[in-house]
Amino acid sequence: MKRKLIVLALALIPSIGFAQLQVGTLAAFAPTLVSTNQSFPSGVNFPFGIEARFKFLFAFQLAATTVLCVDTSPYGMILTDIGATVDLPPFTLSAGAGPNLLLGTASGSGAASSLINFKLSADWNLGSLSVGFVVFDPVGSLSQLRTNIPWFGLTALFALF
Repeated sequence: MKRKLIVLALALIPSIGFAQLQVGTLAAFAPTLVSTNQSFPSGVNFPFGIEARFKFLFAFQLAATTVLCVDTSPYGMILTDIGATVDLPPFTLSAGAGPNLLLGTASGSGAASSLINFKLSADWNLGSLSVGFVVFDPVGSLSQLRTNIPWFGLTALFALF
């Protein structure tokens, strides 16, 4: 058993050597609803923040996005996901899902936290710079999957290595 683990670890070393770390910015458009019973936007929120992506094993990536949402009371959120990527040079397509972490509000009152997010992104790779379009769907409960309006955003990422 130990030999198999050692062989597996040695096999992963070259793929980690080709890993890629990207860091950049995100600006999004996030319509909000008055209640979960309505399907039209009642207001607009423009979350912005930073995003980091770590692509490894040629087809998988870990991503974390720290977003500041400025609404009636500002709050922060970290949207994390793990997913699969497909490289179609010069484009990269990815899809993922993961948990969200609520950072709290400036006034101290708790904002509704999101349970999970789903993310789709398409990037245009321009050397070490990547410009892309991203769609987030942060939901607070599984019953909101049908009524939630996704966030649409633009990213600009720079490859550190």
